[in-house]
Amino acid sequence: LNKFIVAFSLGLLLALTIIAFFLVGLNIGSNMDSFYKPAPKLAAELECPEGNLESRASCFIDYVYGFHQYKERSDFIIPSLSKLKKEGGDCLNYALLYKELAIKHGYKAKLVSLMDGLYGHAVTIMYDKSGYCIMDILYKFCMAL
Repeated sequence: LNKFIVAFSLGLLLALTIIAFFLVGLNIGSNMDSFYKPAPKLAAELECPEGNLESRASCFIDYVYGFHQYKERSDFIIPSLSKLKKEGGDCLNYALLYKELAIKHGYKAKLVSLMDGLYGHAVTIMYDKSGYCIMDILYKFCMAL
């Protein structure tokens, strides 16, 4: 009888934990930087003209627009830049590319996940002392500080 009570209690605890994750959202962290270190080598030899944060963000968007194709991928297999250009990628793949491009051009950048249960989205926030830009596949939103 005691083994049954212990097994039942552990099963109930596990079930409640799983339900709680689905109600609150399966979020591996709003800041995904630690999950994807070191960043894959995606950044191309893209040279953007000198300018401010927003003009650099526009340069990155224009670059990705030239080859973008949406294709859902496993979050555990990050394609090379040539594979991303040829076969496409999802929000995480493009967010990782934007993060690397931002860092290469002297900005700070964070990879951020937006999770709601089983569904999620990844974006990159690039920033400096003047402001920040949220890079989202083919769109950007910039604000001055």
